[in-house]
Amino acid sequence: MRWLDVDLGRRTVTVSAAYAKSGQTRTVPLNSVLLAALTRLPEISEFVFAKPNGKPYHAIRGFRAACQRTFVTSLVENGVDLRTVQELGVWPTLSLIQRYAHKKQRMRETT
Repeated sequence: MRWLDVDLGRRTVTVSAAYAKSGQTRTVPLNSVLLAALTRLPEISEFVFAKPNGKPYHAIRGFRAACQRTFVTSLVENGVDLRTVQELGVWPTLSLIQRYAHKKQRMRETT
């Protein structure tokens, strides 16, 4: 992700078609937690997540899956319907979303 893709004023990140699994450019809203985290990051390079030498990180094991789980869980916890979550995450089916939603429901029932 590059800083030019981040619009802190509008609270969005643009995902270019080259990096989107759907192959389409889209704009994603930032929640207040992510906005605060991005605001605190130093701009040492054109890349948001860069090594001290300015080169980008290419992969962080488990990061993508953790982001997806957090994204789905946060939206479901705040009452967003599953179809909207599917659209925002650009998932072709509801199966992954339903899995995360059911896990969260089970966790609430046991506490």
